Amino acid sequence: SNSAKMGAYKEIAEISSLKSEKEVRESLRENYGEIPPETDNLITISVVKLLAAKWGVTSITVNKDGGELEMSDLKAFKNVAFCEAVEKTDGCYLSVSAKPCVKFDAEGKDNGETLKKIRKFLEKTENCG
Repeated sequence: SNSAKMGAYKEIAEISSLKSEKEVRESLRENYGEIPPETDNLITISVVKLLAAKWGVTSITVNKDGGELEMSDLKAFKNVAFCEAVEKTDGCYLSVSAKPCVKFDAEGKDNGETLKKIRKFLEKTENCG
């Protein structure tokens, strides 16, 4: 039903931690079965936004060329652990062309895979800062 869908979207939008993500995933599986890729991407977007917030990310872009986290300032670039996470992520690099940003090469992957790559990168930075 539409109200059930809206309830699921609301749950996804309100993810506030990796623990609540796990709870939302369990709830969706219990109520609807296997999580389809589109819903998985929505959950990943929610988590990426959550993890990116602490680094002053003002814009998250994912397209056929890859992905980009645009930052409000250079604070993250001065964090050693953040820079190490960039180095440890294949196809990931820092850029300051217009605004400071972290770029991710598509490497022939679809948008969902690029999104997961950005999430894994942000998880590497979770305990630094």
